[in-house]
Amino acid sequence: MNLEGLQAILEKEEIVATQRAEDLYLRPEIVDRVYQGHVRTYIPLGRQSSGNDSGQSVTEFERRVMTEVKQGGATRGYITAEYGHGKTSTALYVWQRARENNILAVPPFQLNKLTDFIRATYGWVRYEIERTRPNSNTLRNAEELYASLIDRGAKSFAQQYNMNLADAHRMVKEKPEILDLTPADYIRFFETTTHLAQDAGYEGLLIIADELQQYIDPEIKQGIKDPISPFFDVVGAILTRRNHLNFGLLVVIPPKELGQLR
Repeated sequence: MNLEGLQAILEKEEIVATQRAEDLYLRPEIVDRVYQGHVRTYIPLGRQSSGNDSGQSVTEFERRVMTEVKQGGATRGYITAEYGHGKTSTALYVWQRARENNILAVPPFQLNKLTDFIRATYGWVRYEIERTRPNSNTLRNAEELYASLIDRGAKSFAQQYNMNLADAHRMVKEKPEILDLTPADYIRFFETTTHLAQDAGYEGLLIIADELQQYIDPEIKQGIKDPISPFFDVVGAILTRRNHLNFGLLVVIPPKELGQLR
């Protein structure tokens, strides 16, 4: 090992801080640099990816995810463990391996609301295509897809609250969580973005959402609405594309919240 590699290990933080969806949208270059620093010092060893003895090893899990995405499996999966046991580090390893396998992979981001799926994915897809294989048509189509969801949400919001469309559009851009998107909207976004990635030369799209408890716990504690059903509606919609879509969704979640989902 060279001195640079040794220095990276000495400076490595014990806990990986997960970036926000907003960071992937506004500052993807910084996210990339920070995450690459962690990936360089990660060794998968033989730990179990599911957090129990019946789970696959990390390398087996990673290989299965790559295969499923490339074969159109519209795969769904999760990584679980208690705090400090390397969930995000493992997710970053899978992200890096996906990159090396020519899959457009969105790195771990905090899922605080469902619309984070769209904002983080669009921001990272735009960054990766510009960085690795610029294609004006693909970038333009990705922007139009993202804008169509924002515009539709703004029009609906303006009608619902009888407000000026320009004000509604600005509000939706500043607070995308107010978008009233359906599972059909999410699956259209995932499906179209996957096809755009393939048009750019990638073999599929993989999204890794981290800290799912940040989405589940606040809503449950407030008792205002059920956060789990909308999430499952989106995940269930992905299943309808199985064997037809080169797509994958991985979530990183602690055991307690996994139990709530179950």
